[in-house]
Amino acid sequence: MENKEERLCGATEEVVKGSRDMERMVGSEVEYKTEKKGKKLEAVMVRIVKSVEWKKGMVTHWVPEELAGVILSQEQEVLVYRKEFVPGGFAPDIVGKMVKFKLDRASLEATCVARDGLGASVRR
Repeated sequence: MENKEERLCGATEEVVKGSRDMERMVGSEVEYKTEKKGKKLEAVMVRIVKSVEWKKGMVTHWVPEELAGVILSQEQEVLVYRKEFVPGGFAPDIVGKMVKFKLDRASLEATCVARDGLGASVRR
C-alpha cells in the first residue's frame, strides 16, 4: 500500500531497525508503523528502504526576497529554496557555508539541505 499523504510523525532512535545512524535517515525513503499518542503520531517502527546519496557544496549566492540561492558543488551549480532546508539547517549568514543535500536531477534543485557537519536533529 502506498500512502502519498504527508503528515509529521515523530520517531526516536530506539524504534529504528538496522543501522541507527539518524543522520543517514534524513532524506532517505523509509517504511514505518505509527501509533496515535494523544493528538500526535509516533513511530513505533522505522526501516530505511532507500538511502539518500548526499552531495556537498557551498552556498555562493542567496536572495532573501526570493528565499532562494545557489549551491556550487564539485559537478555543477544547483538552485536551493529556503523550504528545502531541514529544521535547524538554515542560517541567515548561509552564504559561504558548506552544506550537504540531495540532488533532484530533473530540476537541478537541492532538497533535504543541511549545513555540513551538523547532524539531523534527533529526539532522544
